[in-house]
Amino acid sequence: MDFFYSPEPVALGTALFASIFLCTDILSEHFGREKARKNVLIGFASFLFMTIIMLITIGLKPSTNDWAQDSLANVFTPMSRFFIASMIAYLASQYFDVWIYSTIKNITKNRYLWLRNNLSTILSSLVDNTIFSLLAWIILNPNPETLYNVIMIYILGTYILRIFIALIDTPFIYLSKAIAIEGETSVGALMSILRFLAFAASSVVFPYTAIRVLFCSKSGKFLNKDSMPNGLKKTSIS
Repeated sequence: MDFFYSPEPVALGTALFASIFLCTDILSEHFGREKARKNVLIGFASFLFMTIIMLITIGLKPSTNDWAQDSLANVFTPMSRFFIASMIAYLASQYFDVWIYSTIKNITKNRYLWLRNNLSTILSSLVDNTIFSLLAWIILNPNPETLYNVIMIYILGTYILRIFIALIDTPFIYLSKAIAIEGETSVGALMSILRFLAFAASSVVFPYTAIRVLFCSKSGKFLNKDSMPNGLKKTSIS
């Protein structure tokens, strides 16, 4: 993809991969650090397993009538330096994301959900970009790029896009909180989604007000903090 700020095309996978940090943050928020770290390992193992399976598949002799072998080989045969760099960057950045998210959550005493979501994703994306670019374009590259080009094109060039994605994914982590509060039933989750979409922007700016509106829209009455159920009192999305 061509972007006005980058002299080089930016891989679409950059945008897709950035969403992984949102998933990790949601897991950290609802299930804690250890569960999120376990999920990172599951993702790593799945990536490795899929790569091995595809290499075996491509290595099998195709039928004489096969017309897709060359295309599959081009898509799924990994360049060794990119594969190694991506695997190392994935592990390092994901573990860092889990750690920094939990650290910010503890420092802010479970407040400012938007802050820990955005800050952890922005910092983790920089870790991922930096490790991958240095490994793929300098350390493991038989014809290394200059450090200046790597920083300006491959690290900062895609990092701007990742910052933008980090900012726009904030409503979705608030949505996950809304669904958790509403309950585990499919009907309740659907109603949460519909209500959330109606005031997503305000929930980011006024999160505590938003959680009250969520509850009031279901109960049909306004209420003060003392009339809230205990479970709702303990739930913090700010």
